[in-house]
Amino acid sequence: MDAALLPEVSPVLRMWIDVTAEDIEQGQRKKAYLCPVALALNRATGMKWVVCMNAAQVSGRDSTLTKLPREATLFINAFDLDEGVSPFKFFLEIASGTH
Repeated sequence: MDAALLPEVSPVLRMWIDVTAEDIEQGQRKKAYLCPVALALNRATGMKWVVCMNAAQVSGRDSTLTKLPREATLFINAFDLDEGVSPFKFFLEIASGTH
C-alpha cells in the first residue's frame, strides 16, 4: 500500500504516572489544576493538565480528552472527600492530539 494513502496519526504516548507523597501534600481538593494527579501529570509530561474526575486535558490547548484509569478516578474522589490517600502509580495512554 502506498504510504501517501495512509492517514496521518499521532502516536499514542504510553507512560507510568507516579503520584507522590509530595503531590498529595501540595495538592488542593476540588481544584482541577492542583489535584495530586494533575501535579503528577505536569511533572511527568512537562505540560500543564486539568483533571476532572475520569478525564484529563492539557490546559490552554484544543486537545483531546485523555480518559483516566479507574484507580486514578477512585484516588481523585477519595482525595476530594478528604479521605486518606496514599502515593500510587498508574499507567496512562495519552490520547493522540494531546502531546
